[in-house]
Amino acid sequence: MKHIQTLFLLLLFPFFSACDGNTAARKAARGENYVPAPNRIFFKNTRARHYTAEDLPANFTVYRHEDILASDAALIPTIVDRWIEDRAQLLLETRLQQSDSPQFRPFRMEVSPDDEWQVIPLTTPPSVDEIKVLQDHIYQGHQLRIVSGLDTLNAFPQSALPAAREVFNDFLRLIDQE
Repeated sequence: MKHIQTLFLLLLFPFFSACDGNTAARKAARGENYVPAPNRIFFKNTRARHYTAEDLPANFTVYRHEDILASDAALIPTIVDRWIEDRAQLLLETRLQQSDSPQFRPFRMEVSPDDEWQVIPLTTPPSVDEIKVLQDHIYQGHQLRIVSGLDTLNAFPQSALPAAREVFNDFLRLIDQE
């Protein structure tokens, strides 16, 4: 009996080793926006209750923070969980008024760390490094605004800053980049 238990454990060892190897290989293949299963489970079970969720037919789930939607924020950071691909993205949607639906429109992001506005370069979707720069400005309490066409709007009113911090933190935790 003792030999059977030892043999059983030896047979299971490669299985558990392969799981670790597959996770690392999948993360390397999927890039910086890879979502490990434990992170997705944590987000869905713990953090998602603060968000409205919209399931899209393309196997995506879009999450928008309820407190940001309820505020006068012109910038709506939106987590897109591409669960079928084990990936996630953070999209920056805009709206002119609180009653408008968030949607993607081209804009220029500006920050005022002092009393002078500076452009923050962003790609679409923003890279992890760009998201971390935005997160840093939010934590430092810098004013952010979006400029598009003829409109210049405050990205986040003071009341929406805690929720904006949560979205950036939740996204970075989801993709294991916190």
